[in-house]
Amino acid sequence: MEEYRRPFPGAVVPSLFTLLLTASFIAIAYGAGLDAAEEMYAGAGGAFIALVFGGITVFRRSPSEIARNVILFLIIPLSFALAAGYHARELCSIPSINGEAAKRSGTVVEARMLRYSMEAVLAISTPGEGGTHHVLAYLPRGTDIGQGDTLSFSRPPAPLSRPGPTNQFARTMGRKGISHAVRLGPDDFTVVPSPSSSLRRDFRLALAEKIDRLFGSGTAGLLKGLYFGNKNHIPKETVLSFTRAGVLHILAASGSHLATLAFLPLALLGLARLDRRGAFIITALFLALYLYATDLPVSLQRAFIMFVLGGLHLVLDHRRNPLNVLFHAAAAVLIVQPWELYSLGFQLTFGATAGILLFYSNCRSSLSFLPPVLRNPLALTISAQALVFPILALRLGEINIVSLAANLVVVPLVQLIFAASAGLLSLECLFPGAVAAAARAVDLCYAATLQSASFFAGLPGHFSPGALSPAIIVPYILFLLPVIPRGLPVFLRALGAPAGCLAAWALLAPATLPGSVTVLSSPASLAAFTVRGGEAFLYGSIGSMEDARALVKKISETGVSKAAVRLRGLDYRNAGAAAHLAKNMCLSSFTLEGGYTYGSYLNRIAEVLDADGVTMSISENGGENGEGGKEMEVLTKSIYAPLHQKQTGAPRGTPAAQWTVIGE
Repeated sequence: MEEYRRPFPGAVVPSLFTLLLTASFIAIAYGAGLDAAEEMYAGAGGAFIALVFGGITVFRRSPSEIARNVILFLIIPLSFALAAGYHARELCSIPSINGEAAKRSGTVVEARMLRYSMEAVLAISTPGEGGTHHVLAYLPRGTDIGQGDTLSFSRPPAPLSRPGPTNQFARTMGRKGISHAVRLGPDDFTVVPSPSSSLRRDFRLALAEKIDRLFGSGTAGLLKGLYFGNKNHIPKETVLSFTRAGVLHILAASGSHLATLAFLPLALLGLARLDRRGAFIITALFLALYLYATDLPVSLQRAFIMFVLGGLHLVLDHRRNPLNVLFHAAAAVLIVQPWELYSLGFQLTFGATAGILLFYSNCRSSLSFLPPVLRNPLALTISAQALVFPILALRLGEINIVSLAANLVVVPLVQLIFAASAGLLSLECLFPGAVAAAARAVDLCYAATLQSASFFAGLPGHFSPGALSPAIIVPYILFLLPVIPRGLPVFLRALGAPAGCLAAWALLAPATLPGSVTVLSSPASLAAFTVRGGEAFLYGSIGSMEDARALVKKISETGVSKAAVRLRGLDYRNAGAAAHLAKNMCLSSFTLEGGYTYGSYLNRIAEVLDADGVTMSISENGGENGEGGKEMEVLTKSIYAPLHQKQTGAPRGTPAAQWTVIGE
């Protein structure tokens, strides 16, 4: 069975078939349960192709192998698929509850810290409606709550909008069996801790306290994000810089971090000459303890399952195929969490890993003229991005061409910080107070990492292709040249990636001149921004969430790290759009001009600003100069005047937003 030793043939037989059938059954179940006909038909088509492929594979073998192949290609894959499909169907078939009549108490199934709040999924029994229902609850950030706790609350859950193509949030919640949500203030609930969850909570608290004591605040935030598998511990400015630099993936606890932690016990047990079976079991338990402390992101689930399956193959001397392990790991995740099939995190972590397993060897041979210190990480980055680029382009409409260079610098620095911290935290447990000086060195490394990420984020390489999306195929084909196994000279394959990046930049680079004013006009909004000294200055009225998202994306493309925002005409109807601006940009100031109405809706914005340490300024007179000092007076001339000129003739009745660039 030599084919099992070759990467792709060994994976196609039968793990890829299992994964395809599992994904198809999930799509059928969700399509039927959420009235998404196109999703159901796509799943049915995928299942038909997979079953035909499996049947052909079964009967093209010798008669003596038919029984074995029926088990491998039909029974096992169908078992995976039926289990995942049944779970998905059960989740989206949970009947809606009567929020007013629902019991105001539930058990916490899942709890996660967001940047500005805590999110908890509650299992609630409803009188007269039989069964258990799931409700999404938003609590104030810092609420001490965990899985197994009992949450009692006073407000009735509100129904989510009907899932549909235009309401992705409701559809995502529907896939998890959640139809209602409730937002609770500090006085709206009480928590009864579960005794079984105290051990995990105490462990996380002790680890967080030790990290805060040893390292500076910035380093501590990064490490807590990696150790707990939650980027919301990391400062927002850092996350946005890493996003624009194309290295956000390294902030998600994943395979590289799991491998770093696995190295420590494996090295120590190797020195102790423990046999490989014992070393594997102890290391697996150590990594399971790490997962126990995290928020269990799908990237860590994938890495842990792959480690366990790969380790079992090694210990039992079975034929090993990394793609086989990857596809089975994906199928295992989907059985437990079928909704992850649609999540960006699932697609990116499995897509990047599949790209590395498929293309790394070819890419490395294409870069054979480079020294290993450059060849290996560059080949790793190109092979991972080969499948990540189309996922980001299709899901987010974004292209990042500086990530190739940023990965060579930022990723090793973050891995160094994580590895050094693991060693220092271990030594701190044995020799308290002995590693303080070494911890300062880690802080310096973090400062260098942050500067590197900020440098790459400031380069003009993060784009939203929009109408030019079809033309990106040409740069993408050039980018893939290094992964071609043969047929082209090595030097041509090696030039493919930089040529693809240059072609994408030439195609997508904005023609906006420095100092120019960009104006957004739509039926609901009229706003303008300019960039001065590495900071964006935004002024105007934002009347819809769509316009707020468009402004955030447009400003993000400039590569600035800070923004000063000044809004007019704010009320409860557009408070959500203003809060979106505050959440998704690093603000240096936030000012409200005259024309707004005092109300509780301002609390939503104030909570975001307070969490980010930004003060809300009020300009009562509604004039153009308002508060902001001398610099704001200068900006008034360059931003406000062109905006008011534009406003007099703005096409307020147009059906879609329009962008206009006004010269300096």
